[in-house]
Amino acid sequence: QIQVLKVLVNLSANPAMARHLLRAQVPSLVLLFDNCINREILVRALAFAANLKKNVNNEEGTMTEEYSEDSIFFTLCRDSAPFAQRLASLLHHPDTEVKEQVVRILTQ
Repeated sequence: QIQVLKVLVNLSANPAMARHLLRAQVPSLVLLFDNCINREILVRALAFAANLKKNVNNEEGTMTEEYSEDSIFFTLCRDSAPFAQRLASLLHHPDTEVKEQVVRILTQ
Protein backbone atom coordinates (compact mmCIF):
# COMPACT_ATOMS: atom_id res chain seq x y z
CA GLN A 1 0.00 0.00 0.00
CA ILE A 2 2.78 2.41 0.87
CA GLN A 3 4.56 1.82 -2.46
CA VAL A 4 1.37 2.37 -4.43
CA LEU A 5 0.61 5.53 -2.49
CA LYS A 6 4.14 6.83 -3.12
CA VAL A 7 3.52 6.49 -6.85
CA LEU A 8 0.06 8.09 -6.57
CA VAL A 9 1.46 11.03 -4.58
CA ASN A 10 4.08 11.61 -7.29
CA LEU A 11 1.49 11.34 -10.07
CA SER A 12 -0.95 13.63 -8.26
CA ALA A 13 1.72 16.34 -8.01
CA ASN A 14 1.73 16.52 -11.81
CA PRO A 15 -1.09 18.81 -13.03
CA ALA A 16 -1.28 16.93 -16.34
CA MET A 17 -2.11 13.70 -14.49
CA ALA A 18 -4.62 15.20 -12.06
CA ARG A 19 -7.61 15.06 -14.42
CA HIS A 20 -6.96 11.38 -15.18
CA LEU A 21 -6.61 10.52 -11.50
CA LEU A 22 -9.73 12.48 -10.58
CA ARG A 23 -11.77 10.43 -13.07
CA ALA A 24 -10.79 7.14 -11.41
CA GLN A 25 -13.61 5.37 -9.62
CA VAL A 26 -12.52 4.39 -6.13
CA PRO A 27 -15.62 4.15 -3.92
CA SER A 28 -13.61 2.94 -0.91
CA LEU A 29 -11.02 5.75 -1.03
CA VAL A 30 -12.58 7.43 2.00
CA LEU A 31 -11.63 4.40 4.12
CA LEU A 32 -7.96 5.42 3.95
CA PHE A 33 -8.65 8.60 5.92
CA ASP A 34 -9.03 7.10 9.36
CA ASN A 35 -7.24 7.47 12.70
CA CYS A 36 -6.71 3.69 12.82
CA ILE A 37 -4.78 3.53 9.53
CA ASN A 38 -1.00 3.16 9.65
CA ARG A 39 0.58 6.62 9.93
CA GLU A 40 2.72 6.24 6.77
CA ILE A 41 -0.30 5.23 4.71
CA LEU A 42 -2.42 8.02 6.18
CA VAL A 43 0.18 10.73 5.50
CA ARG A 44 0.58 9.61 1.90
CA ALA A 45 -3.17 9.34 1.33
CA LEU A 46 -3.57 12.87 2.69
CA ALA A 47 -0.74 14.16 0.48
CA PHE A 48 -2.41 12.50 -2.53
CA ALA A 49 -5.72 14.19 -1.72
CA ALA A 50 -4.06 17.56 -1.09
CA ASN A 51 -2.18 17.44 -4.39
CA LEU A 52 -5.34 16.63 -6.33
CA LYS A 53 -7.35 19.37 -4.62
CA LYS A 54 -4.57 21.86 -5.36
CA ASN A 55 -4.55 20.88 -9.04
CA VAL A 56 -8.35 21.11 -9.29
CA ASN A 57 -8.34 24.56 -7.73
CA ASN A 58 -5.55 25.73 -10.06
CA GLU A 59 -7.38 24.48 -13.14
CA GLU A 60 -9.81 26.94 -14.64
CA GLY A 61 -13.17 25.75 -15.89
CA THR A 62 -13.37 22.35 -14.25
CA MET A 63 -16.48 20.75 -15.64
CA THR A 64 -18.14 18.64 -12.96
CA GLU A 65 -20.19 16.75 -15.54
CA GLU A 66 -17.03 15.05 -16.84
CA TYR A 67 -16.71 13.16 -13.53
CA SER A 68 -18.95 10.34 -12.33
CA GLU A 69 -20.43 10.45 -8.85
CA ASP A 70 -18.20 7.63 -7.60
CA SER A 71 -15.02 9.27 -8.92
CA ILE A 72 -12.16 10.55 -6.80
CA PHE A 73 -13.22 14.07 -7.85
CA PHE A 74 -16.61 13.76 -6.16
CA THR A 75 -15.09 12.13 -3.08
CA LEU A 76 -12.48 14.85 -2.57
CA CYS A 77 -13.86 17.99 -4.17
CA ARG A 78 -17.66 18.01 -4.10
CA ASP A 79 -18.54 18.41 -0.44
CA SER A 80 -18.46 14.72 0.35
CA ALA A 81 -19.90 14.44 3.87
CA PRO A 82 -18.04 11.20 4.72
CA PHE A 83 -14.73 12.70 3.58
CA ALA A 84 -15.34 15.96 5.46
CA GLN A 85 -16.22 14.05 8.63
CA ARG A 86 -13.06 11.97 8.42
CA LEU A 87 -10.93 15.07 7.86
CA ALA A 88 -12.52 16.74 10.88
CA SER A 89 -11.66 13.76 13.07
CA LEU A 90 -8.08 13.74 11.74
CA LEU A 91 -7.59 17.31 12.98
CA HIS A 92 -7.31 15.70 16.43
CA HIS A 93 -4.72 13.13 15.33
CA PRO A 94 -1.62 13.10 17.58
CA ASP A 95 0.80 13.31 14.62
CA THR A 96 1.75 16.82 13.50
CA GLU A 97 2.35 15.85 9.87
CA VAL A 98 -1.13 14.32 9.63
CA LYS A 99 -2.67 17.52 10.99
CA GLU A 100 -0.61 19.64 8.58
CA GLN A 101 -1.81 17.62 5.60
CA VAL A 102 -5.43 17.91 6.75
CA VAL A 103 -5.08 21.69 7.06
CA ARG A 104 -3.49 21.76 3.59
CA ILE A 105 -6.56 19.98 2.18
CA LEU A 106 -9.05 22.16 4.03
CA THR A 107 -7.43 25.45 3.02
CA GLN A 108 -7.31 24.73 -0.72
